[in-house]
Amino acid sequence: PLSALEKQSASEVSVAEVKPIPSDVSAKSEYKSEEESEEVIRKKITFFIKWSWKMIILGVLLIGVYIFYKEFYQPMKQKRITKSDLHSKGFAFYEAGNFKKALPFFERAYSNNLLSADEKILLASLLIQEDKMSKALIIKNELLDSPSFKQKNGVLLDSLLAYYQKDYSHFKNKLEKFIKNSQNKSSIDIALLNLALFNWETRNYKKSIDYLDQLLTRGFDRNIVFYLTALNLLSQKKLDELEAYIIEDLSLEKNTFIKEFKQEFYFLLAYIYMKKQDKQKLNSYITKLLNEDPFLYQEYSYSSFIAKNHLFNWNYFYIHCREIFDFAKDNSLFKALYGFCYLKANILKPSANYIKQAVNAEAQNPLFLALHSYLIMTEDNDAFQLKQIFPLINYKETIFPLPFILKARFLENQEEWADALSVWKQLLSFNPNNLSGVAGVAFNNYQLGDTAVGNIYAKKTLAEYPYYVKILSYTK
Repeated sequence: PLSALEKQSASEVSVAEVKPIPSDVSAKSEYKSEEESEEVIRKKITFFIKWSWKMIILGVLLIGVYIFYKEFYQPMKQKRITKSDLHSKGFAFYEAGNFKKALPFFERAYSNNLLSADEKILLASLLIQEDKMSKALIIKNELLDSPSFKQKNGVLLDSLLAYYQKDYSHFKNKLEKFIKNSQNKSSIDIALLNLALFNWETRNYKKSIDYLDQLLTRGFDRNIVFYLTALNLLSQKKLDELEAYIIEDLSLEKNTFIKEFKQEFYFLLAYIYMKKQDKQKLNSYITKLLNEDPFLYQEYSYSSFIAKNHLFNWNYFYIHCREIFDFAKDNSLFKALYGFCYLKANILKPSANYIKQAVNAEAQNPLFLALHSYLIMTEDNDAFQLKQIFPLINYKETIFPLPFILKARFLENQEEWADALSVWKQLLSFNPNNLSGVAGVAFNNYQLGDTAVGNIYAKKTLAEYPYYVKILSYTK
């Protein structure tokens, strides 16, 4: 316990240390604190106002850019289309049977006055298939306003529209009368071809063959006549006659005649040898058909009056393809073929299922990997997925043409002309007569500005097939 003296001493010290703050000092301190506070607030307000104006100006600029993009740039971009755009994109969708995606390209080309009369006919047919009859009739009337077109092709156009409207009797009668009265050779040929197709589809095979014989004697494109003759034989189940026709009469293996229908003829032979249970030849022809360029038919130039989607669509092969698949459904090659058949018929979901089964079974097979890339290119051309697949293929060791063909076509779509040219040259190093490869070298040399080399390979291409659209657009 503290003594009384210690308590007193402590008390004195405590009282001595606590000194009152003068009132004027306290007031000055408070005033200074308030002044600093106001300065901070002023700075914050100034900063806020300054940046608010900047953000407002930036916001106005962004809104202006957005309005310009939506109201001016995007419509201009959508309207702007070149002839090559139409061929590379519009016709690609059309030939694949994807008419909904093809239509905008034709409509934009039409609005820019880029369509020929034949291409306007295609546009009219696309509009009909999308149930836009009023627009189709406008184009029809526009074409018929031209006296020369009306005299030469008016009946053909009228009959074609009747066909799409499913007025088959009108279609047939118009064409038959046209053949009797017209003096124009090419138009008569087209009328005969459409009647041959129509009679084949309606199972009047004798009449179809009669029209095809007439076309052959008139000097019409032999490839189409041969192919439709083969389809007639297939539909009548005359398989021995069909085999002799393809192997002997058409000399398929010698490449004497067949150009654009090679895949289809290989399929027909595969079907024949499946029926004969000749496994070796069956496997050989399946591999051959899968190795052909599946996009090649898009490059062929035909009159718009020819229903190309009928010629190149594999819907009528589906039953036969199923039979081949059932022959060895656990075999990866047969799964790949079945997926390919679906893809050619533009039925994508089951196609993806069977092609992926083949890839999963043989992950390193370059042919199956290439088919997977073909599937992606047909679906949505997803560059990211394709760039994942192509590196899995060993290009140094494979002798399959398909992986090279699809990689080169992908690079062309990306406008990587030098890289595409390099891939086409790789293909020609072991397959020097490949039509896609020769045309690819010509096309990419033109893109790179080397016209002299482009002309050399273009000449080779057109000697093999004189109606190759991609090359004709440069040589004309």
